[in-house]
Parts: sequence; structure tokens; C-alpha cells
Amino acid sequence: MTAPHFHPGDDLLMSYAAGALPEAPSVVIAAHASLCVTCSQDLQRLDEVGGAMMAQAEPAALPASVKQGVLERLARTAERQPRESPYSHGVLPQPVRDYASADAEALAWRKMARGAQAFDLAPRWDGKPLRLVRLQHGFVIPRHRHTGRELTLVVAGELVDESGTYGRGDVRDCDTEVEHRPRVTSAQPCICLIANSGRIVPRKWLARLLVRLSGA
Repeated sequence: MTAPHFHPGDDLLMSYAAGALPEAPSVVIAAHASLCVTCSQDLQRLDEVGGAMMAQAEPAALPASVKQGVLERLARTAERQPRESPYSHGVLPQPVRDYASADAEALAWRKMARGAQAFDLAPRWDGKPLRLVRLQHGFVIPRHRHTGRELTLVVAGELVDESGTYGRGDVRDCDTEVEHRPRVTSAQPCICLIANSGRIVPRKWLARLLVRLSGA
């Protein structure tokens, strides 16, 4: 398997390691790390640095409510740590499969448009669901911009936009300054995991109508 070429930014890795990243983007980071040796090692080093800093800190008594909050945060962080998947022949990385409860072919995909299907997962980011999308060969997402941050992890197939070609394990990180027109170039369907903190805003009115109808 080819190693990913596009990785999450340092801000995302540090927030994830600290347990400060919301659940939906955390799943994206965990899934990427399960496919990327480099980022998995980076997260391990960040954990080690954080542990060393805590060991050097002066102990102080914590109120019971604060202590309970810290324990809950640690438990959630432990659950999100990337681990090797026992489903070596599956399509979905294990952190995604944990939420989907099945591999890609067994999911109840919802049709969004001709050549495009979606499956929403429980985690949300600013009210937007974490979403798996399956796009057929040749599918083009209309040119659009974003009102928030969007993280897209390619799980299968290949997606291309103005910034490059994204294959399995690659992460496309878009902010409000990005405007792009992604398209599927692989012969096989392209499956992506998408966490969005805002809306996508297509340039053309017909595309805006389709987005509204699909709930994206």
C-alpha cells in the first residue's frame, strides 16, 4: 500500500493528542493515523511529550468536579487512539468501522445524487454530521467554497482537485479561503470520510439547490 502524501496539519495533531479536538474531526485524524506510519509516530511522540510535562508539574489538589472532567477526557482520548485493524481486508479503517458497525459494502447508503451516496455517522462538528460519501468514477463535485473547516479523508479510490491527487489515507484540509472542484478519477468508486464545521457554498444556483436538498 502506498503511504499517504497529504497529512493533517500540526495544529490538528496536537489538538488530537491533547484530547481537545471535537469528536468528528478526531475520527478523521484517528483513521488517517491508522493508515499513516508517519502521523502515528508523531502522535506517539506528542503523547510522550505530554506525559513528560505532566510528570514534571507540581502536584496540586483538584476539586472533585475538575478531577472527574479530566478522567472523562482521558477516557475519551484513550478510545480515540489509533490501533491496528483486525479487518485487514476491509475498506474502512478501524476507527471509522467502530462507528459504522460494518464495512463499506454492508452500509445502508443514502442516494444524494446520480453517482453519489452518503452514510452519516453519529459524531457531529458544530452541528454537522460526520459523513461517509461514495462517489462513482467521473463524478464531479461542483465548484464551491466553505463557511468553516472541512477535513476529507480518502478511504478508497482517488479524488483530484486543484491542489493535487488524493488517494487512500490522504487528508484534504480546506478552510474558508479554499475554493475547489473535486472530481473522481479512479476506476473504482471513491469513498471519503468528511468532517465539516460549516456549510459548503457552491458558486452556481442549481448546485446550491442540490446541496440544500441533500442536507450537506
